[in-house]
Amino acid sequence: MDGFNKNQGRGYQLNVLGEKLESCNCSTNMENLSNITGFYRDGFCHTSYHDYGMHTVCALISKDFLIYSKEVGNDLSTPVPEYNFLGLKEGDLWCLCASRWKEAYKAGKAPMIKLKSTNITTLSIIELEILKKFSIWAVWKKMYLNQIISVYCTDTEKTNKARVVRMHPKGIDVELNDIILRFNKTKPNLYICNYSGLEFVIKT
Repeated sequence: MDGFNKNQGRGYQLNVLGEKLESCNCSTNMENLSNITGFYRDGFCHTSYHDYGMHTVCALISKDFLIYSKEVGNDLSTPVPEYNFLGLKEGDLWCLCASRWKEAYKAGKAPMIKLKSTNITTLSIIELEILKKFSIWAVWKKMYLNQIISVYCTDTEKTNKARVVRMHPKGIDVELNDIILRFNKTKPNLYICNYSGLEFVIKT
């Protein structure tokens, strides 16, 4: 398994950027987590020779991925109490098998990933350049789920507050006045959405 030293402990493993592997969970307080990810259920995408599936890709779970995964026989949304698995939902961070992520990528259903929490051993299966295209920070920089942001309408010249509800490889979805608007990233700090003849803009 490339990049894994059997003489090193789990705490010494590296991410795909060659840095110390970071947690894949949203919180570092494991007692408050309903689902603790990782092959070792320690919140990290640590791996070893015992991890035949290589649970090394820290992914931001999307609805499209969950539907696709269930369709191909890998149901990740249904709880399995006997394995202490409560089921995944959109927005969860989870250590996916590298081969499963690659299959989803080929099918156009791959979720975004957290590079700093993705184990370096992933590079034996997936090229770094591909992973970078799905990096959370490469797409939406400082944004995060449920964040309240400003949305400007260029036609009415009004600014409203909206909530980030979904993140995808090309941009973000926000909820504005009970309407879901899909914004595509057109420039490094610019997101644009056209809805009902109006143009909406988000600048970061």
